[in-house]
Amino acid sequence: MSTKIEWAEETWNPITGCDPISLACDNCYAKRMARRLGGRYGYPRYPNHFDVTFHPDKLDLPLTWKKARKVFPCSMSDLFHDEVFDMPSPFGLGLNYRLDSFIPYTDYPMLDAIFTVMERCPRHVFMLLTKRPENMKCYFNAVQRHKIEYADKFKDCPTEAMQNSPAAREAQRSAQRPIPKNIWAGTTVEHPFYYARINELSDVPAMVRFVSVEPMLSYINLDRWIYTGRLDWVICGAQTGPGAQPMKLEWARELRDHCQKAGVPFFFKSAGDNKPIPNDLMIREYPKLYKGAKNDQRISME
Repeated sequence: MSTKIEWAEETWNPITGCDPISLACDNCYAKRMARRLGGRYGYPRYPNHFDVTFHPDKLDLPLTWKKARKVFPCSMSDLFHDEVFDMPSPFGLGLNYRLDSFIPYTDYPMLDAIFTVMERCPRHVFMLLTKRPENMKCYFNAVQRHKIEYADKFKDCPTEAMQNSPAAREAQRSAQRPIPKNIWAGTTVEHPFYYARINELSDVPAMVRFVSVEPMLSYINLDRWIYTGRLDWVICGAQTGPGAQPMKLEWARELRDHCQKAGVPFFFKSAGDNKPIPNDLMIREYPKLYKGAKNDQRISME
């Protein structure tokens, strides 16, 4: 569905529900919304409204979108929650999907099915955001191992023609770039307590890695990652909703200055509920790999 999240155009929620693991979870907008929707649209009723839940009718939704979109998957959950790893294959439910099958990359069939949908929609950009980057790394590394092993099998084919077939060449290309460039990997770092998440993210084999400093609950210094090329995008914004903690604009300005010096695109989302964004922070940039960029240059979406 369309969204008011400024850096995305669409949300896609085949999975909803989560558990608190972070300071930012204390004011979770998704949990509040799930409570309002409890008993409708597949959401469990209160008090189980935020249980981790699969929504079969949403699995293949991106395949129906003809126009290219910037998509925030699982905005109402965390795709890399432990419980998602344990979910069975969605194809055991006897439902008819536009996705006729999924590729069994790993031992995690639900994640494989969702990943296959994203792979088969190269026109869209999928911006994955997690507070569990260690789980994201585990899954993407498993995908990478599978693709390398599959490509290596062609070396044992009996003829040179088979070894150099179109299928073999495609397998080799896929092994060299296991995570398609339209799938971006991000983690939330709202406080210095969570800097370790960026180290986990740095090991994820994605072409675009980003950090969401939202809500910005403290001064955040990303120098060791942005100046070493380990981050491709930074989102920043204040906490919103009931009981929101205020953000000091000086924190955001210093983060902006460091990003600009390092040549890392910076996207300022919000100064807080009903607070105007100062002109000097009205910066909404995307990584250069965003499909709308001309000549592979960074663009501003002001």
